[in-house]
Amino acid sequence: MLNPTNFTQDPSDLIEIRVQNQVQGRPKSDKRCTMTFGMHAAAKKGKVEELKSLLEKGDPWQRDDKNRTPLHYACEYGQQAVAYKMAKVILNCRQVAKATNKTKRKLVDCQDPAGDTALHIAARIGHPDVVDLLLCEGADVDIKNRKDEKQLELIYKTVPSTMTAEYDYSVSCKKGDLIDNDQNLTLDIDFGAICGIPNPKPGPDSDSPLKFHPETKWLYDCLGLSLKKQQVILMHPVVQLFLHLKWKKIRILLWLSILYHIFWLILYTAFNVNLYSFSCPYHNRSSTRHTVTATPFTKSTN
Repeated sequence: MLNPTNFTQDPSDLIEIRVQNQVQGRPKSDKRCTMTFGMHAAAKKGKVEELKSLLEKGDPWQRDDKNRTPLHYACEYGQQAVAYKMAKVILNCRQVAKATNKTKRKLVDCQDPAGDTALHIAARIGHPDVVDLLLCEGADVDIKNRKDEKQLELIYKTVPSTMTAEYDYSVSCKKGDLIDNDQNLTLDIDFGAICGIPNPKPGPDSDSPLKFHPETKWLYDCLGLSLKKQQVILMHPVVQLFLHLKWKKIRILLWLSILYHIFWLILYTAFNVNLYSFSCPYHNRSSTRHTVTATPFTKSTN
């Protein structure tokens, strides 16, 4: 076998070296990629401890030659338990923990060349625990990839149970005791999981990872799913309570709108009846009968 360091200037030797490297699966850049992108390789192979040690001095935001972060590979790993551990290690490492929400969001919402974020990948593969972890970290659910897919659509299609878990987490005990049937029990319910993972729209310099969405946007998106998956979402007690409160707020406006349209329809009907029955200018002309008097023909004589 030829040695790359001792090849002659004959072009055929150089071609043979390249063919040997391709056949043996040893691209010249493999060693460089493994050394430079060690975190990515560890996440891709599911090596949790190796990834954890590399993150102590590494940069979790680093992109490899495929423009992906270690979080992309962690969420893509086939075994959910390992994928969850690696994603949690990355998101809880020292560098990410000290970063601002805006900087952390650059990692969570980072897109690869296909436009996929870590949440796209986790939802597509069907890792509910990883999806739940990314949602808790404030991942944006409205980012589209090159296939025009949103994370939210993938979540509803593959792991709708993740959303029900989010609804469960939104209920907490504010006052009283849950066990002793306390009559003064007060529950604190956060509808942020329904309204779009909450709150006000951040400014350009804000560190808040939260965005404001129309109140029923998420529920509207799930109507395109099968009936069984719709029931998983819409029959949840938190969603039922949200829709009940929403109905109590808008029902007055709805009834006023219905009454307004009924009143407008009555006026419009009365106007047309009056116009075509009594005030039509062609009505009298068409009803008038014209009589013609016939005169007998007489032959004149000279």
